[in-house]
Amino acid sequence: MTQLEAARQGTITPEMHRVAQRENVTPESVRDHVAAGRVVIPANRRHLAGSGGQDIASRADATDPPSARYPSELLGHPGCPP
Repeated sequence: MTQLEAARQGTITPEMHRVAQRENVTPESVRDHVAAGRVVIPANRRHLAGSGGQDIASRADATDPPSARYPSELLGHPGCPP
């Protein structure tokens, strides 16, 4: 399921939680903007900042909160030197 499909079904995904945390807004606001087509979340699971190419799903159990799935610090693009 895409972020757009999830948002239009009223679902807040872990990626939406992460965007909300980083942008200091509510997850509901992110969901609503994605559903309306005003926001796009480019969330390729193997290409997220700080993932080092590791699949985010393998970082934590799917029932863990979004904060457990993503690094707490921003590490930059995994393909670029720090």
